[in-house]
Amino acid sequence: MPQAYQEWFERAPAAYVVVDRQGRIVALSQVASTRLGVDPDRLTHRRLGLFLPSSERGRWRAFLDRIFAGPPAPKPHETTLTLRGPPVQQVRVGARRDGSGLQALVMVTAAWPVPANANAVELAASVYHVIDDAVMIADAENRIVSVNPRFSEITGYSATEAVNRKTNLLKSGRQDAAFYRDLWQTLEETGRWQGEIWNRRKNGEEFLEALSIHTLVGANGAVLRRVALFSDITHRRRAEDEVHWQANYDPLTGLPNRNLLLDRMDQEIRKAQRNRRSLALLYLDLDHFKEVNDSLGHQAGDTLLREAAHRLQACVREVDTVARLGGDEFTIVMGDLSDLTRVDVVAKQILQVLAQPFQIDSERVRVSASVGIALYPDDAQTTQELLNHADHAMYAAKKAGRNRCHYFTVQLQSALQARQQQIDDLHRALSAREFRLYLQPVVDLATGEHCLVEALLRWQHPQQGLLLPARFLVLAEEIGIIGKIGDWVFEQVAEVVERLNASAAQSLRIGVNQSLRELCQYPEQPTWLSDLQALGLPPERLLLEINEHALIEGGRAVEQSLQGRIEHGVAVALDDFGTGYASMSCLEQIALDYVKIDAAVIGALPERLAAQAFVEATLVLARKLGIAVIAEGVETEAQRQYLLDVGCDCAQGYLFGAPMPAEDYRPG
Repeated sequence: MPQAYQEWFERAPAAYVVVDRQGRIVALSQVASTRLGVDPDRLTHRRLGLFLPSSERGRWRAFLDRIFAGPPAPKPHETTLTLRGPPVQQVRVGARRDGSGLQALVMVTAAWPVPANANAVELAASVYHVIDDAVMIADAENRIVSVNPRFSEITGYSATEAVNRKTNLLKSGRQDAAFYRDLWQTLEETGRWQGEIWNRRKNGEEFLEALSIHTLVGANGAVLRRVALFSDITHRRRAEDEVHWQANYDPLTGLPNRNLLLDRMDQEIRKAQRNRRSLALLYLDLDHFKEVNDSLGHQAGDTLLREAAHRLQACVREVDTVARLGGDEFTIVMGDLSDLTRVDVVAKQILQVLAQPFQIDSERVRVSASVGIALYPDDAQTTQELLNHADHAMYAAKKAGRNRCHYFTVQLQSALQARQQQIDDLHRALSAREFRLYLQPVVDLATGEHCLVEALLRWQHPQQGLLLPARFLVLAEEIGIIGKIGDWVFEQVAEVVERLNASAAQSLRIGVNQSLRELCQYPEQPTWLSDLQALGLPPERLLLEINEHALIEGGRAVEQSLQGRIEHGVAVALDDFGTGYASMSCLEQIALDYVKIDAAVIGALPERLAAQAFVEATLVLARKLGIAVIAEGVETEAQRQYLLDVGCDCAQGYLFGAPMPAEDYRPG
């Protein structure tokens, strides 16, 4: 052997021994010498079998005969032998015959201590090889030192491929870092870990294994080995999942069935008890579904049910449960509710989406739904009672004419009926021309003249009388008619501008409030602005008033919308400033013409120092930015005088004039 190769062989980081046909040692590495426990000079030309117990020498001889019999094997032969001690060791041995056929290279790939009882050693070796679980033994540095045949069968890695590799050889990536952190913490604290883990075979296929890891420590408490035993439970888990799915899910729609629904309801009721929240159960039945089955067949009915299930899932949150009880009956569990109005919103949405046509092959089919709603804890204390009450409410909806929802709770039903009545009234108010435009002047504090006028909306309700915007505008936004109301307001404002143009107040601006929804509905030039220009009325006569909430919630979209209006000459005022939504930085976001300090701040003047400080700080910043300041809600002479003294530009309030019908307004 050349000197360079000889040195490499001797210093190899593995236990290598070269033997001849008689088993005599021709050469060995330093690691092998250390493992045999004898100086290298005393080993050469001695038989390797001398280092084995007499009971093992026959096996060793038979092993050598297999190596030198026939042509050289493409893969090494492997066996397990016991070395004489001390200490007595069990070793995993691989051997391959060289090309000359005269020598063989023996590799000791793993070693571990063996009990003194030889029978126990042999038994342990036999169990290690025939056990049905995969075994992987690693050292303290998590490097694999031995695997059994079952390991190779499950993972696809041979012993040669696995040994000396890190134990993360099989890592699939399914488990996150936190999983492994907990695993190692448990191992360090208890010396063992047991659980399930997804790993990856050599061919890339992922498999689920039931894994247990045990730590072997020495006399000094240091880790000697970690032994991992695992079995492939992928097929078992799939079978279990299949059985669970069949027991808990509807095969037609894939939704939870009655069995899983009752379990989810029990869980949600317990959660509601802990959190002191409400739970809603919606029980719905498809109207006229039988006619679909009778006319188009059951296959068409199944198609409709699957599509209905899909539409229902789209109406609710991910945490809500949509279930199919059977036939054309579905339920929805809405848990952890702090605001019960959410239930009404979802119920109305369900009625709407299920009323849309279903396309079944070439047919367009229409059905509707009757929905019953029961609440925990108001209507029931148990799962079955809640289910029964929702079922009764559903039948009440059917009796009332179908395609509607009905609450079991009388009190809530009454409130929602009143809300629905107001919605109906709002829709009617537009066509019945029940809205009224009022105007309130804004005066120049220095001269007392009207510098602009604010347009205010009122609703002349037939039964409830004159209603202020706070009574109906939020609802108008929710039901989506705020845009139509806004268009009506601008029509009236245009008439006022035309009338004022014919008077001496040709330069008087009219302020109109704009909601967040209106600004987002018309991101570009709104229709009313085009109408104003078509009438030959200058856009400069308009002042759009937007509050802090809309500016903050709308973000960039609102800023861009306002900028487009500013470019057409419309002035902008920030309304209700000082209500707590934002800071002074709001004044710099867009090119404002006015900032209106909220009446709640002005009402504290002149006595409250905090109100004084806020007003004066606003005035300083506004002057720097070239913005005029309007004080809202001025009602006393003391307030007017204070505002005049500190240099406030304009004021609005009952001291200068109450809101009046637009037709009665005359410029001051």
